[in-house]
Amino acid sequence: MFGYTLKKIGNLTYKIADIEKAVLDFFYFKPYLNMGKDFEDLRFDCHEFLEQADIKRFNKYLKQYPSLKFQKQMTDFISYVQRNA
Repeated sequence: MFGYTLKKIGNLTYKIADIEKAVLDFFYFKPYLNMGKDFEDLRFDCHEFLEQADIKRFNKYLKQYPSLKFQKQMTDFISYVQRNA
C-alpha cells in the first residue's frame, strides 16, 4: 500500500489517502469514465484539485498502476483538469 499518511486520533491510528491516491483509486474502479464529457459530468472542481494536488506525485503514483489504458485515462484526466481550472 502507498499514498497515505497516518493520522492518530485518540488511541486509534488511521491511514488517510493522499488526494492524488484517492483520485487515482476512484478512477481505477470506474474504468468507464474516460472522456471529457464523463469528467465534466462528475462536476469535479478542477481548480481546487490543482490547488491541493501535486501533479508530480500524481504521476509518480500513476506509474504504480500497470494498465496502459488506465495511464492514458489519467493523462486525459489531468489534461482536462488543467484546461478547466
